[in-house]
Amino acid sequence: MPKSTRERILSATEKLCAKEGPDKVTLDGIAAEAKVGKGTIYTYFGNKEELFEHVISERIVQLRERVMQSLLVSDRDYKEKLVMIASDIDDFVFGHQILFLMSFFLSGKLPVPGEEDTGPMGMITSLFDGLVKPLICVGVERGEVRNDIPPIVLSWFFHGMMFLSGRIRTDPEGRKVTKELLFDLFMNGAASLKEPESGNTAIMV
Repeated sequence: MPKSTRERILSATEKLCAKEGPDKVTLDGIAAEAKVGKGTIYTYFGNKEELFEHVISERIVQLRERVMQSLLVSDRDYKEKLVMIASDIDDFVFGHQILFLMSFFLSGKLPVPGEEDTGPMGMITSLFDGLVKPLICVGVERGEVRNDIPPIVLSWFFHGMMFLSGRIRTDPEGRKVTKELLFDLFMNGAASLKEPESGNTAIMV
C-alpha cells in the first residue's frame, strides 16, 4: 500500500535528519525528499519543530502497535513474550536512533537523572514497563520469579539487561551475546549451575 502524503513527510524528515542532522534539515529539503510542495507540509505541520514532535510521537505509537500485535497473536509463555517485547523494542531503538537527536534538538538538553524524561527514551521506558510488569507478575504468581522484589524494579532490571544486548553483540572471545542468554541470566542469576562442594564455599578474590 502506498504511503500517505503525511507519512511520506514523516519518513522524509526522519531520513534527512539521520543523513544531515536535525539542525541542518530544512522544510525545503524535506519537501524535496518527500516529493511534495513545501506548502503541503504546512497543511499538516506548523513548523519544523512541530514536525519533529510528530515524527517522535508517531514512531513510538507504531512501536506500541507492533509490540501489542506480537503479543495478541502469540499464545506463547510469559517468558517468551518477555523476550519478544525486548526484541521488538531493541530493534526499534537501533532502527530509529535519530529520534533521540531530534528530541535533543527540540529540548536543547539531555535527560537529567532523577528528572522525568519526556523524550523518546522516557516514552519507550514507560511502554516497556507497562508491558513487562504484568508478565513479571505472572512469573511471581507461578513462583518462578522472586516475590521479595517489587515487579517494577524487576522490570527496570530486565530493561537494562535487554538494552545492554543491543550494545554488546559479542563477548571478548567472539561468542554472540543473545537476548536469550541475558534472559536466562535474568531468570537464574549468575550463580554456578553446579552445586558447590561441601566446605568449598570460599570466595576467591
